[in-house]
Amino acid sequence: MTGTLKELRREDALAAAVIWRLEKTAVARSYMKEQRRTVLQRTAMNRQYETER
Repeated sequence: MTGTLKELRREDALAAAVIWRLEKTAVARSYMKEQRRTVLQRTAMNRQYETER
C-alpha cells in the first residue's frame, strides 16, 4: 500500500510539472506572438512614413 501511494505521489508530481511547463510554454508563445505583431506594426508604420516623405 505504501508503495502504491508513493507511486501515485510521483505521478502527481510529474503531472504537475508537465502542466507547469505547458502553461509556461503557452505564455512564452503568446509573448513572442505579441512581439512579432508589434514589430510588424512598427515596420508597416515605418514603410508608410517613408512613402509619405
